[in-house]
Amino acid sequence: MQCSEATTPAVRIRKIDAFDGVLCKRGSFLNKAFPVHFHQEWSFTVIEAGSELLSIEDTRIHLNTDALVAIPPGMAHANQGHPDARWAYASLYIDAEAAEHVRVRTGLHQAMGPLAATRVTYNRTALELFRCILDPQGTPADQTRRMTALFALVLGEPGPGTERGITRSGRSGDLGELLDHLASNFQRRMTLDTLSETFHLDKYKLLRRFRSATGLTPQEYITSLRIEQAKLRLSRNEPIIEVALDHGFFDQSHFTKVFLKYVGMTPGEYQRQCARFSGALTIPGDMGRP
Repeated sequence: MQCSEATTPAVRIRKIDAFDGVLCKRGSFLNKAFPVHFHQEWSFTVIEAGSELLSIEDTRIHLNTDALVAIPPGMAHANQGHPDARWAYASLYIDAEAAEHVRVRTGLHQAMGPLAATRVTYNRTALELFRCILDPQGTPADQTRRMTALFALVLGEPGPGTERGITRSGRSGDLGELLDHLASNFQRRMTLDTLSETFHLDKYKLLRRFRSATGLTPQEYITSLRIEQAKLRLSRNEPIIEVALDHGFFDQSHFTKVFLKYVGMTPGEYQRQCARFSGALTIPGDMGRP
């Protein structure tokens, strides 16, 4: 599966057959910018054509072709291609259970959670491992060894070609109750004023603390939660209008507009592509062990 050479947006998703809990996404865009958001999985992304501006808090990194960036779950970031030039990338999204299995295999001691560092590298060995995982080569056991080696090489001690690591400056421990509240009620309409009243905090102090801890405003955080959960529901072939209304969107048109902004494709197209690998986004079992 190759990225489109056309100037119109093209996004393709598929399951990586050797693993449960690992999804591939390939995108090709012109003049596309993704708003600040987070994923609930680890993401490993290679820039296949053009360049990207990656933004994490106050850090801006220009990524050129063949850059590989690993972003942990919960790390708020925004990205966009260079204006008037085609931007193409390939991503692997690795859910928590699959990532934990890899962590155990590698013996990595650094956290695989939301506060782990983003890592950017141009290491040729890492790029080769990524591409072999993306385009199936060898047995499932071979693929598992490659995934383990990729994690160890990119997330272990910095090696040749590693440009930098970025760790979010904030800490979310003192906002645990608020984050739990948002996770349980993200379908409901919530404003900064209502959150201020609920948690007895000045709304401007709440906003500052929340942005410091997560890299997002409460509303941006809620929108990311809604999109992430909607993707799961769509992958199970649930009606789009039900997913839209159940996740706090005004109607299907509003849902489609926001989903396209965050994912790069419409909910209907996402659902149609997921139908090719029914069940690929559900909670995984074992990850393709040898």
